Amino acid sequence: MSGKIKLKKSSTARVRLKSSRTQRVDPEEVREQLGADSVALVSDGGSPFSMAAVRRAVLASLTSTGGRPSLGGSDRRPKIPMSDQDWQTLQECASKMADSGRAVTAGQVAAQLLRDAIAALRGTADDRYGSVPAPSLRFSENRSAFGSQAVELLDDDEIRMRRANVRFPVEIRPDGFEVDDPSTWPAVEGRLECVERRLLYRPPCADIQQYVATDVTFILREWASSHPEFVVGSNEGGIKLGGSVRAVDAAVWRRSDVGVATGRVQHVAPLLAAEVSGIDEEEEILREKARWYRDHGVAIVWLVLPETREVVVIDATGESRLAVGQTVPPHVELPGLEPSIAAFFTQLR
Repeated sequence: MSGKIKLKKSSTARVRLKSSRTQRVDPEEVREQLGADSVALVSDGGSPFSMAAVRRAVLASLTSTGGRPSLGGSDRRPKIPMSDQDWQTLQECASKMADSGRAVTAGQVAAQLLRDAIAALRGTADDRYGSVPAPSLRFSENRSAFGSQAVELLDDDEIRMRRANVRFPVEIRPDGFEVDDPSTWPAVEGRLECVERRLLYRPPCADIQQYVATDVTFILREWASSHPEFVVGSNEGGIKLGGSVRAVDAAVWRRSDVGVATGRVQHVAPLLAAEVSGIDEEEEILREKARWYRDHGVAIVWLVLPETREVVVIDATGESRLAVGQTVPPHVELPGLEPSIAAFFTQLR
């Protein structure tokens, strides 16, 4: 008689995977590995720029008819669900934004943030603070002035920044600015250009850029002394083309094209525009400017690069990169203008 066979299954051991805990990556280490620059350091909870912008917009929009001030343009008061944590954050923001004599409520802050978000979706975010004065900026070379901060918010209308941590140009928005009215251009310690209706600021150029820009101007002026049919401009000369006003380090025009001097910016494209790179104007930025020049009828562009002692010549035939020991090739528009590359850097030792 056959007996029953009982199969006893051995218990399989459970496999447990233990992955090592992911370590936090130090941003400074990433920066060094990528060769990147630290642009700004901001605390958790948002940029001081955005906080200041919202505060200015809220305070500028507050209106009163005798009772509690309300936010201008607020026609509806719908119920919008949100978490307790979000409401607490709004209350904290409102407390920080309160001005002397004028309280700001969490609801008003929420309304302004919602208005900004909707404006961004509509593509009108750049205009949402059009009637609010832009904050003034202070740039400092002194690292100890900030401690560890690259950006310091002094108050709602003033921001101080370390120059080394800012990528220029910076857009500024003065009240009443009109590109065609020189009296509306703000007084600044530095350089201004208006590009596509945006007023862009750069600090004054440093010594190397100064010396080389002077060498470039000297080359052109010396050449023009034997070619009186041409005139040379420099000193961040203003050129208005296509609605934008750019500042050129040095340029050459036909005298017959510009006519008698009027005391205003040039409205005629030069034959040659020369730009010198510097601390705030790397080759990449100058190449963007060179494209603008060429798009607006400038025949020849020189990009003068002190760091590598090179000159990039750009015209309708393409571009050539020239080093010390070479000369600028002749061009039919500017007869006899064939300087050596070394002459561009005469004052550099």
